[in-house]
This record gives sequence, C-alpha cells and structure tokens, in this order.
Amino acid sequence: AVRSDERSSVWVADTDALGTLRRRTSDAEKITSVAWLGDALVFPSSRSGSVNLVRLDSSGKISPLSSPLPCVETQPAIASDGTAVVYSSNCASDGDDFTLWTVDARTGVRRRLTSGSNFDEQPTVSPDGKSVYYTSWSSNISSIWRVSATGGMPVRVLQKQARAPVLSPDGTKFASTVRDDDGRWVVEIASAVDGTILRSLRELPIGMPIQWSPDGTAIDYADEDNVSAGIWRRKLDGAATALLLRVPEGTISSFAWNRSGTEIALVRARDQRDAILFTRASN
Repeated sequence: AVRSDERSSVWVADTDALGTLRRRTSDAEKITSVAWLGDALVFPSSRSGSVNLVRLDSSGKISPLSSPLPCVETQPAIASDGTAVVYSSNCASDGDDFTLWTVDARTGVRRRLTSGSNFDEQPTVSPDGKSVYYTSWSSNISSIWRVSATGGMPVRVLQKQARAPVLSPDGTKFASTVRDDDGRWVVEIASAVDGTILRSLRELPIGMPIQWSPDGTAIDYADEDNVSAGIWRRKLDGAATALLLRVPEGTISSFAWNRSGTEIALVRARDQRDAILFTRASN
C-alpha cells in the first residue's frame, strides 16, 4: 500500500521581493488556509489536538485565537478593522454540519452567524465589515449567500450554482467559481449587490486558490505548470498574464495579501508518500 502524509508550512514575501520567501512555520501539520490579522497571520492548526484557529505574530509566536474546542475551525476571513475573524466550524454540531462563526480577535469571544444543516463555508468579509458572503450547500448544491456580520437572515446573492466567493477590495463585486449555462465550471465576476454577472474568465484554472490583487485591477491565482507551482496575475484590462512568484517544490494551497498590499502569505503543501508492506501475523 501507499501511505500519503500532507505537510504544510506558511511563508511570507515582500511585494517588492516576491522571489525571496521567508518561512514562518515548519512542516509540522496540514494547513488549509491563511489570512492576515494586522501584522499577524491566522490559520487553522491541529496543535491543540483539535483543529482550531491560531495566531502567528511577527515574532514567530503561535497562540490560540480563542479557547481550544474539540471541533474543527477553518477558512478564516478577517474584517478590515482587524477586530473580528469569520470562519467555518462544526463546533455547534460536533459533526459534519458546518456553520459560520465569528470570534473577537481581542477577547476571544465566539458568536454564531448562521445555523441549519446546509454546510456553510468559504466566507469573505466586505471591506466595511458589515456583510459576509459565503458558500452554502443546500441539497448538496452550492450557492452563494450574504449575511450580516452581526447575524440575521441570509440572502441568496447569485441564482446560479456557484462557490468560493472572493470580494474585491472596494466591496462592489466578487469573483467565484460558477456553473455556466453550458454546464461548465468557470471563474466569473459578479455584482456584490444583486449577483449580476459582469465578466467571465474562462481561462483561469478551476479549483485553485484565487484572490483579488491589492488594487482590485486583477485576479491573482495559484496554479501549476510543467516547471513548478506559482502565483499568476490576470489583469482585467486585457494585459498579458504575468507570473508573480514560484515555489521550488510542493503546491500552493492558499495565499493572501495583507491590507496594504506590501506582503503576501502563502501555504506551501508537500505530499510525502511512502510504500508500506503489510505482512500476515503468524498465530
């Protein structure tokens, strides 16, 4: 048999020196997502035994964002003022049902934003911190919804089947993976107000991490080619796609720009596989 063990690490680079990556964590666990909280980084970690959100400060110290719970907290998204972190968690059900929660970054107090058994995930927070857009799976079909950052009744934003919304820096639109009328999954840009499709980017890869560029003029995305994994920039004005950075080995499972656009954080994943021989024990 073959045993697969994925290990991840968090790296950071300055915008004016993207070729120089600085390691922030060791390959000690599997990390699925990362977000900026001021100068610190937030990501899900299994260091406590369960998967809870932790904060990595600029000195390298890792500390729990709140009191550890025996459940899974993942996919953090940060409000622009840095006071709240929105994330997906099964803490309420202790099972397969994930809902959206928010935690105060100063006090560690958690609060639930959505309820039910629809599997709510992939949140993104509006720049003013008032709204949260997210993916909800109803009857195993993904759709994009919006809910107030203080809770309340969610509203469906996009009528098409879609997932993984990412709000633009000005909050007027979002990019997401949408199932088009011909049944294909494509990356499209839609109005954050009413879900009107504004643009289709069919050439972008599906299922890979995407983010808006800090100035909102391009879509940045992770992908792999025959050389290695990297992050590319697709300008929306028609300019040629540009390579921003490469990693020497592994893949990029998540990345995020800080608020000022001066630094980028990324999660590098490495899949280690070993051949395992099982033998029948003698009686």
